[in-house]
Amino acid sequence: MFKQNNPITRFSLAIVFLAVLGPLAQNGRCDFTLWGNQEITVNSTTPTGTLHDTSRAFLVSGANIFNKLLVHDHSTVNMSAGHVNSIYSYEYSTVNISGGDFITGEYPINDLYARQNSTVNISGGSMGSFLTYDSSVVNISGGSVTYLSANNSSYVDISDGTLNSLYANDSVTINIFGGSVSESFSACAYSTVNISGGALNDLYVQDTSTVIFYGQNFNLSPGLDLVGERVTGIGIMSGQWIDGTPWSVDIKLNGSSATILVTPEPATLLLLGLGAAMLARKKINLALTSQSENI
Repeated sequence: MFKQNNPITRFSLAIVFLAVLGPLAQNGRCDFTLWGNQEITVNSTTPTGTLHDTSRAFLVSGANIFNKLLVHDHSTVNMSAGHVNSIYSYEYSTVNISGGDFITGEYPINDLYARQNSTVNISGGSMGSFLTYDSSVVNISGGSVTYLSANNSSYVDISDGTLNSLYANDSVTINIFGGSVSESFSACAYSTVNISGGALNDLYVQDTSTVIFYGQNFNLSPGLDLVGERVTGIGIMSGQWIDGTPWSVDIKLNGSSATILVTPEPATLLLLGLGAAMLARKKINLALTSQSENI
């Protein structure tokens, strides 16, 4: 008859438990969940990680999260190396990626998925698909992304790095100061895109989206016309950014309800404003001098 309080039975069960758990623990193949102000350095293989509150996870060389990493509340993930299948950020969490890459594992959905008011900062590493939603904020200053789709009211700043394809949907705002979009860039719905640097290839603008180019020395190929500051038609548009760097973009689609604008870069407008103010002041001084002479 089995007795639960039998010491020999408990000892045997413990041996069996350690025999099963031991190899898993040594290989790091156990899920982890962090709460409060806990932190963990991941340098081995694990299926899934979950962060809550203000916890922190550091992904370094040897890290291999082959399922997903869930980031909640005000927690933070710092990924400098290693591999991960998918990262999902929620609430007010922060994900910082400076190295490593994303792999196709057991659950290949999206590599990076930002929702709610989370913030994602990418300065290195490489990934496939990246989707943003809600009011999430994304800052890209390096690394490479194959496919970025920005949705809802998310906000994206791109100052460097390489993207193959970029999609602006819904009411998102995208500011491009540098980097490159090597294949296609599509602006749809009510999105707003401000471009003052970087390199673009093919541009598709449709629905009621707005794309504004801040630069100088704009040139339009046959098929494009300039009505005020608005560009109509399709064709190749080129120019220079404010620092003199040349650029060109092939406008493949320019919808009748969409808007493409060219306008002097804000710094140029400021200089023009200062010049006008100085000219006005000079005229006032001349007028005062003339009045004094007449007296």
